[in-house]
Amino acid sequence: MTFVSDPCSLTSFRWIVPPKGEVTLKIGFQSSTPGRFEQTLNFELMGTRRRYQLHCRGVCVFPAISQEYKMVFAHTKKALQSDDSLHKTYIIQSGVYEFGPLLCRKSRDRYKEGPVSREHGEAHHA
Repeated sequence: MTFVSDPCSLTSFRWIVPPKGEVTLKIGFQSSTPGRFEQTLNFELMGTRRRYQLHCRGVCVFPAISQEYKMVFAHTKKALQSDDSLHKTYIIQSGVYEFGPLLCRKSRDRYKEGPVSREHGEAHHA
């Protein structure tokens, strides 16, 4: 946990506060690892034995994509029926996104061969 105090720095552990005065303490939290963090700051009035505690908690998590399918997919259906021809639909029961018909083109190796004549089925090399 990182604490930042203002107007005093962390090296100043004693503040002189006039009667009916105040000191502003700004506390910031920063972590490079996810988790839950807790720390207690203790304060005391000089000349007394009273201790005041400020319990601080921080939580750090990484951003994540929503796992709620209703938020992610515009179209959903509970189950896929045998007569369904779905396009761009998430099937809840199987947890699968149905893209619908996809275009199939030549394989990468066939692209390297060059254009094919429709009449003879032969490759033309330039």
